[in-house]
Amino acid sequence: MTHELSGEETTVNDAGEIGLPSDQVDEAPDPAPVYRKQRKRYPWWVKSVNEPTIATDRERHRRMDAERLTLDLVGRFYHKENRAEVVNKTANLGLPQYIGVDKAAALGKKGWARQKRWLQENSPGFRHEDWALYHAAQSVQYNLGYDFYELTDKSAFVNVCKRYGLEPWKGSKLEASQTVEKAAIALGASQVGFAQIDPMYLYEGASYPPEMKYVIVTFIRWSPEGDKRRDTILGGADNRICSSRQFFLDSALRNFIRGLGYRESVIYGLSIPLAVNAGMGELGRANRMVSPVHGMGGRITALVTDLPLAIDKPIDFGLQAFCRRCRKCAQACPVGALSMEK
Repeated sequence: MTHELSGEETTVNDAGEIGLPSDQVDEAPDPAPVYRKQRKRYPWWVKSVNEPTIATDRERHRRMDAERLTLDLVGRFYHKENRAEVVNKTANLGLPQYIGVDKAAALGKKGWARQKRWLQENSPGFRHEDWALYHAAQSVQYNLGYDFYELTDKSAFVNVCKRYGLEPWKGSKLEASQTVEKAAIALGASQVGFAQIDPMYLYEGASYPPEMKYVIVTFIRWSPEGDKRRDTILGGADNRICSSRQFFLDSALRNFIRGLGYRESVIYGLSIPLAVNAGMGELGRANRMVSPVHGMGGRITALVTDLPLAIDKPIDFGLQAFCRRCRKCAQACPVGALSMEK
């Protein structure tokens, strides 16, 4: 646990003895973590809290069975010519499980015809050049034909420790977090946070060795101009560009951790609650993390590592009180998927 003392975050051991400010200690008494200072990351109105501002009912929680979920859903993006066949293969995922395979395939075909008509009519956001950019943005992510994370292993240019016979990099947890954050931002991240693994947020069957307990969460911001056009193909292109940047960031950051002499893995679990735990934002009414700096438009991914890291506390910047009153996202939702409750 930690206490706030004269604006400085301090560590407290099991005996209740207050230690030095957390940026002046290498290790907090085990198992107490070392926390980073939030005031250097955010404006004054963002406060550190001990628990996320949205509570989790652990008794009702069940791990998600995500076997092949990602690959099956991604398959729908680029198999439009045999949409019915693809939808039928993944009938237990997404919309088909609620409205049936035939109706889902028919809706997909109808949507594709509508987009083609808009292309022919040269509608803003669906023009020839917009579609060309959209497919160009998808080409790296979807046309590789194999697992991008497998590519990480094949494309590692140099493992610094192995090549030069170095021992694993050594530093305090705070120094390690600062080093990883600088590297992640240099590799394309807009925001970086650190947490510890919570088994509740892992998919069914996922587990890691006890020492692989530190989580690196990265956020890549959509471009503001692309965000304004999110419901067009031009906005979709920005989404795919962001996805390709995300895959590059994940792959490169994994190789950076290896180069320091530590193990890493893409976490097989939910990244949004880990980002909330890492103090990168609060969960909003739209069931997405809202960053006090970047808002809601962007992509979140998480890596797990055995590199000891200083972690971040959850934050409170007043989003819950705002969401209780605003409700604009729920009012704008065309299918009423978001709750209007206070």
